[in-house]
Amino acid sequence: MATPCQERPWVCKPRRVKIVAFDADDTIWDIKPYGIASSITGPLKRIDDDTVEAEEEPYSYGITAKKKPKKGGPSTFHYPSSKEPFVPIRYRSPGWWKSEQTFLNEEIPPEEDAELEAIAEELIKSLPEEEQGFYKVAQEVTGEPLTLIPIEKKEKKPAPKYEPRRLTIKLKPGFRNTLDELLKKDIKCSIISLNTENSVKRILAAFGLKEKFVQIDDTWGNKGTVFSNQMVKLKINPCDAIFVDNMQSHVEDVSKHGALGLVFGHDVKEIAQVLSYIENNHGN
Repeated sequence: MATPCQERPWVCKPRRVKIVAFDADDTIWDIKPYGIASSITGPLKRIDDDTVEAEEEPYSYGITAKKKPKKGGPSTFHYPSSKEPFVPIRYRSPGWWKSEQTFLNEEIPPEEDAELEAIAEELIKSLPEEEQGFYKVAQEVTGEPLTLIPIEKKEKKPAPKYEPRRLTIKLKPGFRNTLDELLKKDIKCSIISLNTENSVKRILAAFGLKEKFVQIDDTWGNKGTVFSNQMVKLKINPCDAIFVDNMQSHVEDVSKHGALGLVFGHDVKEIAQVLSYIENNHGN
């Protein structure tokens, strides 16, 4: 796609580059293992001139809130019905399974019946004396002893500990030097990046580069419109600007407003080639 300046060379040429506007993510830096500037919310730590590390909170798994029991719901002495799951309870009268024959839908062999009663008696004897009194009173009131049904106690597992996520932001090779060389040539530099406001500014500040840009726009607005507003604010003819982005569509949007657009990874393979491109084509 030809830019407006390429289509109207009598208006735009000869041109002298006065500003280079850069995209941020995947153009002047890479964020590993994944992400864009907007996903960097934790504290930033400078590792070296070209590397900043971000420490993010670990991902957590959603916890479903437990429903509160309804009034009049199951109590400790509750028998399961055919419409609800079997829930272990502590106390039941002897032979309770006989009255629940329909629910269980199976016969209890006599030898198993006797074995269960023997186990229950042993368990009752193992109870503290204050609890044994309860069974004696219950027997006097009901006329029959109560059988203790043991409940298995599960140990509560400790909550898992998750390590913080570490994201690395690394400048493209040669970007810092390219930026300095552009400024030496009196070519201004700006940023146009699709990101949450201040996200790109914060990372540039961590690299110590924020003050080297005359304008930083991290916004979700259309890049063509943002570029046009930048040029009006800086009082620069759009035809004296170069825009570098790794996305063809964004380059086309900005080119419609008069800039010369370069697709990073296609028109220029390395950031340093922006310098040679300017020198070879525009004499700066």
